[in-house]
Amino acid sequence: MASWIRFCQNGYRNYPGTQNSIFLPDPKKDKGYFLIHKTGEIIIEPEFNSFCELKYSYIDITEGNGKVIVKNRDILPGKNFVASYVTACKHKNGNDWWIIQAENDTSLFYTFLLTNDTIILANIQDFDIHFDVWTSVGQAVFSPDGSKWVMYGDINSYNPGQGGCLVFDFDRASGELSNMQLIEIIDSASANGVAISPNSQFLYISNGYDLYQADLTVDDINSSVVHIDHWDGYADPLFGTLFGASQLAPDCKIYISCPGTNRHMHVINKPNDKGLACDFRQHAIEFPNLIYHNSITNFPHFRIDEENICDSTITWIPDEYIVKAPMVLSVSPNPASQSTNIYITSDNFEYGKIRVHDINGNVLKVLDIDSDSPLELDTSGFVPGVYVVEYVSFLSGDRDVEKLIIAE
Repeated sequence: MASWIRFCQNGYRNYPGTQNSIFLPDPKKDKGYFLIHKTGEIIIEPEFNSFCELKYSYIDITEGNGKVIVKNRDILPGKNFVASYVTACKHKNGNDWWIIQAENDTSLFYTFLLTNDTIILANIQDFDIHFDVWTSVGQAVFSPDGSKWVMYGDINSYNPGQGGCLVFDFDRASGELSNMQLIEIIDSASANGVAISPNSQFLYISNGYDLYQADLTVDDINSSVVHIDHWDGYADPLFGTLFGASQLAPDCKIYISCPGTNRHMHVINKPNDKGLACDFRQHAIEFPNLIYHNSITNFPHFRIDEENICDSTITWIPDEYIVKAPMVLSVSPNPASQSTNIYITSDNFEYGKIRVHDINGNVLKVLDIDSDSPLELDTSGFVPGVYVVEYVSFLSGDRDVEKLIIAE
């Protein structure tokens, strides 16, 4: 009800898309950030449609915590773009940024260039494929090397669930798209996401109930599509953990959100590997609290011209990101070697379960805890590294987590 009041009343104005904003550094690199974003309106009468304008705001960071000095400025006034699909790629010059948008009720692509405190329209291209209001449920992504641009959504159809994935070659110098190929996915739901492996070879298409992989290096990309996995039926607490928006992370893994509100994300541990060797794990990452529908970061490939687009050695979990609950969980000694003790501190202790996860979200041990006395955890078989200890109350569902370091 609260979401309806916030987003849907008064003509369904400002309903949030799944990929409707992105922060980009000022090309001059000394003042602040551009926020590229969309404001949308869902239209009910005379027929279901949407109106979505592309805007920018500017945040000056030269003083204190920063200040918004330009807000909601139209980039191309009066143009109605499909919701979502806000992503960017660095220009060949290593300084400016390209932004591509599809216009609603047309087959046109607009390419904008963010350069020297201004955003200009660089190209308009027509690829003879129609976009409508249903297109807005998807996601777009540039390959890490900038040679491809992919757009995935309900394309050329008024029937949600009829997914189409458009793959283009992209020229970072001119901003032009070419060589469009269409991958049709027509067997699932309309919660769509795409991500590309760090080596820019493999495209991952998450389509609600199913995950696919395609090879971007072959001439006929359609012929390379393989099925990776189907949703296993898991739900937490009410919504199924289907496959939604995706993002290549700085640790070289691809994380996939769930379309419904729950506590989980999926992970592709080895996205550079072909087929099932990519090591896809469903609902492998569990969060201490509920996360919002399609909660996923949206950022460009900042390291596009560097030798390593990401760093697979990243395993650190900062203490400030550990969310505390009313129950206080502590682990001592920490760091540990052969064993450690787990404590639950509370005025009203509740019976619960202890789960120990590795950095990939795999559950290594599950223990019951039935008193506030210390519970000994045998860690003699753990390899040195970072782990997560999680407590869940049987009665209230309260949760707490603590980082555990196993020393060499």
